[in-house]
Amino acid sequence: MSNIMRNKSDQDLQKEIGVWIKSKRLTKKMSQQELASQSSLSRRTITNVETGKGCCLISLIALLRVLDSLEHLYDLTGTQTQNAAPEKSEASPSHHQKNEPTLDRGTIWAWET
Repeated sequence: MSNIMRNKSDQDLQKEIGVWIKSKRLTKKMSQQELASQSSLSRRTITNVETGKGCCLISLIALLRVLDSLEHLYDLTGTQTQNAAPEKSEASPSHHQKNEPTLDRGTIWAWET
């Protein structure tokens, strides 16, 4: 982790993530309501995230999924996501690669308030 990141407060990083989420949403020409509907979240949650008030981890994952940005979790989890192309190398043959589980879009979540 760079010193720049290390020196930022949790709240500052949370705000930056919110700005990034909003930017991704606008790039996809989505309204907050469209993002909320597609991610099974409330519009209020989207507003909270985008204004730096944060959300629970499962909500962030849902947002990243809808915004086609799950690959950004790769550094955190060390696992390959469906959106990221698997790296091929002679040292790691394809039969050693794990399949990434998928979210059943019919799943109903109980979100934290």
